Order: sequence, then C-alpha cells, then structure tokens
Amino acid sequence: MKLSDRAKKNFVEDNEFYIHIGKKIKEARLAREIYVQNFDEKLEVNGYYIKKPATQQILAKALKTTFQQIGKYEKGQNRIPIVNLIRISKLLNKPLDYFLDIDKETMIQSFMSKMNNEMRK
Repeated sequence: MKLSDRAKKNFVEDNEFYIHIGKKIKEARLAREIYVQNFDEKLEVNGYYIKKPATQQILAKALKTTFQQIGKYEKGQNRIPIVNLIRISKLLNKPLDYFLDIDKETMIQSFMSKMNNEMRK
C-alpha cells in the first residue's frame, strides 16, 4: 500500500510523538523507586527490603501486559492506548502532561491552523 505525501508526513509526526512519550515513560519508570524483597544474600543491606528502580516487569504486571510490550512503548515502536498511559501515570506518580510535554498555546495554534487548512480544501 502506497502512502500519499500527506500521509507520510502525518506518519512521521505521529512516530516522533510516540517516541517522545516512550522516552518519558522510561525516564519516569527509572526515577520511580520501589521496595523489593532482598533475596541476594551477597548484598549487605539493612532490612529485608531494598529500594530499586521500577522494572518493565513490574510495570507490565500492573498493566496486565508483557514486559516486551512495555519495551515497545518505551522505544515508540507501538502506540500506547490512552488508558494505559493513564495507568502508567498513576503508577509512576506523574501527571499526564508530564508524558505529553505539550505547550498548551502551541497545541491550540497547531489545532487551529489544521482546522483552517481543512476548511480551505
């Protein structure tokens, strides 16, 4: 199936958007420290639990998906459903706009310009 020039441009823009979201998901996941059981006797840690960054497996379990899918989200290879983005946002204690990182003025201007272009056609 051949894509028109307009469709190709939209595809590239969409990919950049999902790659950006994926990077923000990974950044938030690695910044989120959770307590896990210490099964490694070589680690000299006070207490039974240790703090570690959240893993893809932990995130996948919370979303009821696979760690491979989380990896694809983080690389921007797969589009993330908004429901999953909301769940990730809650799990990692980040607001939704942290992942979207969109300036509201820019978004409104972009939307209005697209609407004007559509109306001219």
